[in-house]
Amino acid sequence: MIASLFKKLSGVFQTACTDNSTVVQIAGNNSGDIVINDPIAIKAFDTELDKKHSEILETCLSIISNLSQSKQNNELSTNNVDVVLQAFIDSGDVEKAQALISQLIDNNEDTILKQAEYYYQRGSLTYLSESEQTLKDFVRATQLNPEHINAWTMAGSTYDRTGELNSALQAYQHVLNLSEKTCDSEGKVVSYGNIGTIYQKQGELDKALEFYQKSLEINESIGRRVGVANQYGNMGNVYQIKGELDKALEFYQKGLEIDLHLDRKEGITSKYGNIGNVYQTRGQLDKALEYYQKSLEINESLGNKEGIAIQYGNMGSVYKTQGELDKAREYYQKSLEIEESLGRKGGMAIQYANMGILYAQQGDLHQAKAHWGKALALFEQVGAKLEIAQVSIWLAELEKIKE
Repeated sequence: MIASLFKKLSGVFQTACTDNSTVVQIAGNNSGDIVINDPIAIKAFDTELDKKHSEILETCLSIISNLSQSKQNNELSTNNVDVVLQAFIDSGDVEKAQALISQLIDNNEDTILKQAEYYYQRGSLTYLSESEQTLKDFVRATQLNPEHINAWTMAGSTYDRTGELNSALQAYQHVLNLSEKTCDSEGKVVSYGNIGTIYQKQGELDKALEFYQKSLEINESIGRRVGVANQYGNMGNVYQIKGELDKALEFYQKGLEIDLHLDRKEGITSKYGNIGNVYQTRGQLDKALEYYQKSLEINESLGNKEGIAIQYGNMGSVYKTQGELDKAREYYQKSLEIEESLGRKGGMAIQYANMGILYAQQGDLHQAKAHWGKALALFEQVGAKLEIAQVSIWLAELEKIKE
């Protein structure tokens, strides 16, 4: 195996081969070494490393290590573990891994901290494709281990996805408090960025920018380039909402340059989508569609349903502007179905609003009102102030037309 080195989330992974074993050094919040000498585990480990894209890469590597160790100490059967590891190698399938992690949860009822970690790991396995059980697992991990920073962070992210913004803010604030208590700089910068995202969704743009700036400055001071790229993207989002498109594009491009250098696919796909939004706002529709397509393809390769849904919606908006209304509705519907499967209220609201616009353009005011009504109810549930105001205006204008 060729040694590889790259930054990911809170740490740096460095792998090396010695005496038929793989030694994994993890720096950052989870400092320590993992030694793997099980051949099939090493192969699964290398497969995950080669992807260089999973939002839960660190957790996947820990799961592979835990399963291998559980096989060696006869806690799990050799055959069952090997089947799971082969699934990682062949397709990245996590269902079989979920079953074994569930077994480890049951086997460690008397070891609270280990059980908390297994709940966190099981939640991480389904994070990209599911929300309800994922959230339950993350919350259970925090109940068993109130100082599990990663579980609190992922719980906050899942609350954010499902529109429970106050709960998300509380989780992120808890992470910030834990990070300040332990003088954990990386935990603080991630928390600042996440808190900024909630304020942005609540329409408090200046407050969001303040937290993004705090995160950016610390990321720069500790040389955490992934964090710098993230905050460039977040700040670009705020400037885009404010209508400062040149400034937004400047920040997106700066973030994209770092993500490309790190071959960080989550960051790349996010920036492609954001840049596409700028071009769409400017009326450069072909260029917008080009960037949305790039983002969609990467999200599909990652199995990131949330990202796929967002790009379907973006592409639908381009087709709507181009007058291809049937195609626009098709893409909005595809996006809506995924958002519903994830329980992502904000995303559902956006697609209901988009479809309402289509019906209004076609003169079907009854359907427009119905879809905007659904959108408004969901936006109110997530506290999206700007969107609530906009949809309320559209509904008021419909009433005037009827009069």
